[in-house]
Amino acid sequence: MCGIFGAIGPGTAGLSDDALATALAAIAHRGPDAGQVQRLDGLVLGHRRLAIIDLDPRANQPMTRGPATIVFNGEVYNFRALRRELEALGETFVTTSDTEVLLAGYLRHGMAFLDRIEGMFAFALWDAARRELHLARDRFGEKPLFLLQEADRVAFGSEVSAVTPLAGAPLAEDPQAIGLYFRFAYIPAPFAPYRTMTQLEPGERVVVRADDLRMERQRWYRPRAAAFPDGPPDYDTAVAHLRRALTDAVALRMAAADVPVATLVSGGIDSSVLTVLADRVARQPVSAYSLGFPEDPDFDETDAARAVTARLHNVRHQVIPAKVEDILAFSDTVFGRLSEPFADASLLPTAYLFSHIDEKVVLSGDGADEVFGGYGAYAAMTASRRIPAMLKRMLLALPAPGNPTAIRQPHLRALALTREKMATDPLAEYLNWRTYAAPGTLGRFGLDLSAEADLGARFSAVSDGGLRAIQLADIDFNLPNDMLKKIDYASMFHSIEGRLPYLDRPLVEWALGLPDGYRINGRVRKRLLRDAFRNDLPPITLSRRKMGFLLPLRTWFRGGPLRDAFEALVDRQTRFDPQPIHAALRDHASGARDESVLLWAVYVYLRWRETPATGGAGR
Repeated sequence: MCGIFGAIGPGTAGLSDDALATALAAIAHRGPDAGQVQRLDGLVLGHRRLAIIDLDPRANQPMTRGPATIVFNGEVYNFRALRRELEALGETFVTTSDTEVLLAGYLRHGMAFLDRIEGMFAFALWDAARRELHLARDRFGEKPLFLLQEADRVAFGSEVSAVTPLAGAPLAEDPQAIGLYFRFAYIPAPFAPYRTMTQLEPGERVVVRADDLRMERQRWYRPRAAAFPDGPPDYDTAVAHLRRALTDAVALRMAAADVPVATLVSGGIDSSVLTVLADRVARQPVSAYSLGFPEDPDFDETDAARAVTARLHNVRHQVIPAKVEDILAFSDTVFGRLSEPFADASLLPTAYLFSHIDEKVVLSGDGADEVFGGYGAYAAMTASRRIPAMLKRMLLALPAPGNPTAIRQPHLRALALTREKMATDPLAEYLNWRTYAAPGTLGRFGLDLSAEADLGARFSAVSDGGLRAIQLADIDFNLPNDMLKKIDYASMFHSIEGRLPYLDRPLVEWALGLPDGYRINGRVRKRLLRDAFRNDLPPITLSRRKMGFLLPLRTWFRGGPLRDAFEALVDRQTRFDPQPIHAALRDHASGARDESVLLWAVYVYLRWRETPATGGAGR
């Protein structure tokens, strides 16, 4: 795992050594073990290395093989098998790294070699013979890659902060991207915070021609479900297959490392299963980390985590105690490195936990909910689509609950949320579940919401109403832009690589190809995953409700240090009319509506604007 940046075009001749040093320093947290910049003809490549496979300096980057030079962020988990295949074709190697295998595979097979890779990555590969720069991002978007296009250069980087020093002119915010940020609490690819900047989408590759900077973009992979020509397996066969396939996915990700691999264990099903499997396949003791809130039982999950690890003989469980006030104080560290507005508040506790981890590699359960149907929103949307149209129109004619989150009874709260998000159009309903602020409210903030209209074509498949279509939309959109961005930032801010076994490509496609009832059956979510590992998990794990890393934002914005800091920030900023923001704060404090996510998005955005070092651009 590493950080990369670079630029191509005649404008690179004017890039000073100081600018390149600034870009290299901006992502030092992504790779503290080595850093190097290489100038070529009309091209600059920079790399920060977090050494995990082949720790020898011979595997440092940029790495050259024949006419190809690469800077690579990520891991090719199946690189040993690919290396054996290439050796059988006559290739020889001077390192034991996965980067050299990727280079050799490209020179032998071209970019079609991407289809052979099981891994996560974002890379830039310069082919001097063809005078082409190839950029690519992995299938599911585990690794980010930003792209800046100007008249005399194309620049790229793992984070916005690595790209902005390479710009030839001051950058201006993209109002459409900022509008999307306030709708979703993140900026979805291909948008980025600045007008001339984009993000590569998951499974996208780009070719830049050196002679004229002509650029071609295409998706080389889109999430899909496996086809079963002879019909899907019966349920018991699927249970057995999942046990084998997920064990193999964990083993592959643990074996592709020359350093120890740890796990996260919250006590929920996803992380608990991975910890059980890591204990089973590891050749040495495995550390498992949990975040505990001993003074706040509503947020503390350590009893469930301890129940899991108490059964395991090869796992050393470490609980990191914290107070919610500790997490809020830690936010300054996160905001100091966050080079784009990103308002998933669970980034803070996740990053806080990673700041206490000793190992360089950690297994995380991200992706399990999207693949196996773990979100309550999935059950709500599929149930909504079974409601007859006439009855749904009658329900929509009833007044919507003002603040469903204030309802303490779980089932009534779920019903109120379902009514609040309900729509006659499946696409509109999906967006209702995935957005956090009403267009009317954001309109009073003076935001540009025009880009949302372009999302309709992207989610057209959602209109068929099935669970699989909803999951595919989430895997292509919400997963990479929110969940995977969060785990990348939280881990890499502290020089740690997060690996996600649930996003093993054959496993994902197989699971999505199964009948919907294997994933959600009535009120049972993640049915297949639960049943496959039922005998490996304690009862508390199987019965507890889904929590995740939550923060008490609703309480914080009603009074206390965060509200005070927020009001002071709003009053000194000049971006928005403060009155609509104060009105939203009053509505939240009174309990009329839950505006906590919107208020947090405002807070994060304004903090980002006040921290120019994270982006280095004129705003």
